[in-house]
Order: sequence, then C-alpha cells, then structure tokens
Amino acid sequence: MADAPPQNLSVRPAVPGGYRELLRVALPLVLSMSATTLQHFVDRMFLTWWKGPPALAAAFPAGLLNFAMLSIFIGTASYASTFVAQYHGAGRPERIGPAIWQGLWIALIGGVALLAIRPFSE
Repeated sequence: MADAPPQNLSVRPAVPGGYRELLRVALPLVLSMSATTLQHFVDRMFLTWWKGPPALAAAFPAGLLNFAMLSIFIGTASYASTFVAQYHGAGRPERIGPAIWQGLWIALIGGVALLAIRPFSE
C-alpha cells in the first residue's frame, strides 16, 4: 500500500507538495498579478481624470481586445515551457533548443501582428 499523505494539517506544510511548497510557487505569481491589477486601476483612474468617463468607457473594451489578442500568442508561445520540461525530464536535451526556438518564433510573429494592427488603434 502506498504511503497516504498525512491528514494532520500541522504536518502537511512540511511534506513535499505541501502548503509551504505551494505558497513558495504561488506567492510570486499572486504578487505579480496584484501589481498588474493595481497598475490597471491607477491607469483607468488617471484616464478618467484626464479625459473623463467616456474615455474610461472606451478603454475597457479596448483593453479586453488587447488582452485577447495577446493571449493567443502568449498561450501558444508558453507551450514551449511544457515541451522543454518534458524533454528535460525524458533526458532528451537535444530537443530543448528547437522547442525554445518555436516558442520564440511564435512570440515574434505575435509581436509583428500586433504592430501591424497598431495604425487602426486610433
């Protein structure tokens, strides 16, 4: 029978895969997203002071469209990390380089695509 994870919460943080390890990985991500959320709030507040509520009403859907377009390329390019981890774990380092380059190419294509639609942003 395999060892079952301890049910005692006072012991659980110290084991591999426990709360301490989870927080060590998740806390920087939570802080990063908090900083991004704060930045968006301050940007929208300044925009309202500068141009008024109609500018704020236009900024929200424009921000959502920007995020949606970025997410397509970011999500696709981030698959490279999955393949890198798989190839590293399988002991196939010769496959890591091509996976990274494919992710970089997708990121570059995304950057060029977003720059190409910039003239339509006005």
